[in-house]
Amino acid sequence: MDETRKFFYYQLRDDILSTRLPASPEQIEILAGYAVSAKFGPFDRDNHGPGYLDGQRYLPRDMLDHGTVNEKSWEERVSHWHKIFSDKPHYECIEGYLENAENLDRYGISYYTVSSSDKIFYLGVNTNGLNLFHLNDRVNPMYRGEFPWSDIKVPV
Repeated sequence: MDETRKFFYYQLRDDILSTRLPASPEQIEILAGYAVSAKFGPFDRDNHGPGYLDGQRYLPRDMLDHGTVNEKSWEERVSHWHKIFSDKPHYECIEGYLENAENLDRYGISYYTVSSSDKIFYLGVNTNGLNLFHLNDRVNPMYRGEFPWSDIKVPV
């Protein structure tokens, strides 16, 4: 597998696990299934029984700490996806992770902290334009500005 792609996978996985790239619990569950399959290989009932994901970082910490689903249930859900992806080789699991992550709503957005008088916001910049987000919500923009970046003429 291409080393650059592998390092991109690691960075993207870290961004999702640290919530720098937000995703829904359902999306994270599937991504976690790909990540676990890439790490552990094919699912094996003897080696992958209850507790095999203990100590593994496969979900954002706040989903485990503040979510409505307990850690045991998350392990069962992610194990389900591990079983489904069990026939895929390591590189296909990483490819599946990358392809699914590209479909996240906030994929490809760079966030910058900006302030206006006494308020602090995130400015999201991507290929479609600029978005303004509340500091505690990088998923739903409070302002969306669409700029035709492709129509900008750069002097040569």
